[in-house]
Amino acid sequence: RGVYRIDGVPQMRKRPMRPLIEALRALGVPVRCLGEEGFFPLEVHGGGLGSGAVDLDPSESSQLLSALLMIAPQAAGEIAIRLTGSVRWTFVDMTLRLMAEFGVHTGVTPGTEQFVLKPAAYAPPAVYLVEPDATAASYFQALPRVVGGSLHLPGLRPPGSGLQGDSAFAEVMA
Repeated sequence: RGVYRIDGVPQMRKRPMRPLIEALRALGVPVRCLGEEGFFPLEVHGGGLGSGAVDLDPSESSQLLSALLMIAPQAAGEIAIRLTGSVRWTFVDMTLRLMAEFGVHTGVTPGTEQFVLKPAAYAPPAVYLVEPDATAASYFQALPRVVGGSLHLPGLRPPGSGLQGDSAFAEVMA
């Protein structure tokens, strides 16, 4: 419930949001663009996410699909999503695995062009360790190869055990 204004730094105002905005509107969420249509800043009137079918083109950013996936379980009913463009499934898979860690199993298989999400309740674990950014860490992991020495990055999960594909970069460096 409530009215929320969402904005960001100038770089965020350049991010394409139109596909997500259109999907939210199709699901009954009043979204108003306060500047250029399809970009931040936005005004979102909360009150619940409806149900139904939406088309989404995630080709500009996989984050558009990830955002819709994360909120879909909180909808009033089932949400059917049909992808109308290509998507980088590696990042979407990370979203699906994170959702599963919080108790929401979508049944969505990466590579699927059409799927249905049912309402579900998130069940956060008592303790959850947020992973460090494996992509950002990769720059530092390359330093010993360039200048010598060694590096220890506490908290970075070993390859294959974390959510982020870029955690495998450490193996590449080895």
